[in-house]
Amino acid sequence: MISKEDYITPKTGIRIRYVGAVDIEKLWKDMRKWFNKYNYDFWEKDHTIKELDKGTEIVAHWVAEREIDDYVKFVIEVKFTFERLKKVNGKMEGTYILIFFSYLNLDYRKKWQRNRFYKFLFFLYNNYIINRKIQGIYEAKLYDELMDVYELFKNKLKE
Repeated sequence: MISKEDYITPKTGIRIRYVGAVDIEKLWKDMRKWFNKYNYDFWEKDHTIKELDKGTEIVAHWVAEREIDDYVKFVIEVKFTFERLKKVNGKMEGTYILIFFSYLNLDYRKKWQRNRFYKFLFFLYNNYIINRKIQGIYEAKLYDELMDVYELFKNKLKE
């Protein structure tokens, strides 16, 4: 059954783990370019930097949203944990863990959430009237975009 947040990824997300050296500044810039190219509203929900005995630790949480129409919004979230970072030859060497989440935010303007009757209509509309459109068009498009940004991250980590 389709609910208000229709997840494309598993609820635990899709994970990348990489150990090596990365140009973090270039990674950030390229990611921002990608979200701008696809017209996502993008912001950092969280960003902390800690200096620890084993090196620098960076934890960040990015959220990107794009309104598709009056009813559907694409959401991509990326949670970063960079551990044991040390500067080596202009890059940061360490352990990089990235987790991607993606879902459709249905009825993001909350027009169908006013009362129980509207919520029932919301359920009928999503699961019987536009079910094929949600699964065949919206989910497929968001999945393609998620895989595109996922591959970009993977490739940037290995540069």
